[in-house]
Amino acid sequence: MLLGSGELGKEVALECQRLGVEVIAVDRYADAPAMHVAHRSHVINMLDGAALAALIAEEKPDFVVPEIEAIATETLVELEQPRPARGADCPCRAADHEPRRHSAAGG
Repeated sequence: MLLGSGELGKEVALECQRLGVEVIAVDRYADAPAMHVAHRSHVINMLDGAALAALIAEEKPDFVVPEIEAIATETLVELEQPRPARGADCPCRAADHEPRRHSAAGG
């Protein structure tokens, strides 16, 4: 799900599609550039946390990519939850997956 569907969003959508990703374009106005190339699109006020949460619940995207600043960031943070990877046998907590740190020497 691409939140912000302007010209930059259109380029992101096209590259995602080249990788086989289904794109859902969302913006505050109809006919935004990325909406013309996306699989599906929605028009909502992305500053409205309830509307944003409802759309995410409806679409159930694997990823949400915020491409604009005018967005209900607090809602996205609240909705963000660790989920098991597809095909995983058991749920994993985010704390179990700390990023590996590398030293400048490459170790």
